[in-house]
Amino acid sequence: MDSNANLEIWAKEQGVNISEDFLWLDDVESLPSELATLPLKELEISIKETETTQYKEILQTILQIKTLESLRIFFEPNATQIPPAYKKAILATDFSTLKNLKSLYLNGGDLGKIPSGVFDIKTLEMLSLYGIDMKKIPKEIAKLRNLTKLTITYHKLSSLPDEICELEKLEYISITYGDDYWITLPKNLGNLKKLKTLEIGKVKALPASIGDLENLEILDCRLEPHSVPKEIANLHNLRRLGIRFDEECEFPIECICNMTKLETLDIYGGTFKALPACIKNLVNLYIINLEDTGVEKIPSEISHLKLLEDLVVKGNNLTILPESIRELKKLVKMDLSLSWNDFE
Repeated sequence: MDSNANLEIWAKEQGVNISEDFLWLDDVESLPSELATLPLKELEISIKETETTQYKEILQTILQIKTLESLRIFFEPNATQIPPAYKKAILATDFSTLKNLKSLYLNGGDLGKIPSGVFDIKTLEMLSLYGIDMKKIPKEIAKLRNLTKLTITYHKLSSLPDEICELEKLEYISITYGDDYWITLPKNLGNLKKLKTLEIGKVKALPASIGDLENLEILDCRLEPHSVPKEIANLHNLRRLGIRFDEECEFPIECICNMTKLETLDIYGGTFKALPACIKNLVNLYIINLEDTGVEKIPSEISHLKLLEDLVVKGNNLTILPESIRELKKLVKMDLSLSWNDFE
């Protein structure tokens, strides 16, 4: 029986169509070597944990698909223990042999680190790592000169390397779900001139250079107290500002005055007495969330926010609203309630 016939039989057993340039495979224990003959551009594969799963052979077959542009590898999400054979196989996999790869997603496996071959994928634009539980991003990440998007979910990181600031094309950074790990950002973060999204679960402090991120549109993070530099006011292109504090501390609310493109303002735990009158400049705002900020006054200038739909000032000392708030015809949600802490 020729290789094409073998492949057709396998495809029928798997219930997949091999005539397309993408392939999604679930609960894989092995792969036919003939799969490498397909001109696939996108492959999504979930590897099942069994005593007979051919981890090394599966990964080696994938490396033979030279046309791949997008690769997503999932380890069985319900696995209670990661087999040493899988961990050994994937850490030894030289992904750099995939010369056309633009997007790589590795899910699960508790690897503890990024497979070294990843840093030699010169074409890589998007790197997503989920459940790797790594403690460090190697300085070799600077070799990924075409990287535009970096996503890390579930980690044990305490800092980002200075070398990450050499990635001139980077537009998106999301590092979340790090348990109790607070991340130190590099001082030269402002070198990432094309950065549009910065989403960090827990940050020790924002560096002063953040004010140099002239293209930043989304800033979302949890911060330690008193860690917001005055330079944040220079982020004139922000569309979303989301900052939360675990402990009560003063927040420089005036920093928002020149953020005229802001659409969402979400502050939790950073205290200030009143929204500044300059809020009238933020005419694109449609969501304001000021939970547990201690705010006592909303200025009459809020009436300038004709697009405002949500106003949440839960858990504060607000006792009166300006009459002008009646002018907000699109306002559909307003929460002035007490937080649970107010009942303790």
